[in-house]
Amino acid sequence: MFGRLAPLTAGPVRLRVVHALSGGRVLTTSQLCARMPAVGKVTVYRHVALLAEAGFLEVAGEQRVRGAVERHYRLRQDRPVVDAGAAAAMSLDDHRRGFAAAMAVLIAEFNAYLDRDGADPVADAVSYRQGTL
Repeated sequence: MFGRLAPLTAGPVRLRVVHALSGGRVLTTSQLCARMPAVGKVTVYRHVALLAEAGFLEVAGEQRVRGAVERHYRLRQDRPVVDAGAAAAMSLDDHRRGFAAAMAVLIAEFNAYLDRDGADPVADAVSYRQGTL
């Protein structure tokens, strides 16, 4: 599953959707469009549909609005994991895309934290470092 999702999260519009929904946010496609006014509505709807179809987004709720069903989306909490079997089946390019997608989500979540009212990296003891495992 992860190999299929990695290319889906690599595009700039899809990364913006992931960023907008990170941090536990639940938004409708209309609300996502409002956050990305430079992106055409049809484009946002198409990318949300692709991410939902691939299982990266889930429907958090639905409501009727003027006769149409409006869906509220969120990022899936049970994100894909690359286990030994999946890793063995992936090509080197799949691993590159998977790592890039994982880092993009990490960056989006960190940005969502920084965008919160009252974010204080010093008080929250936020740190980052690179290590060898």
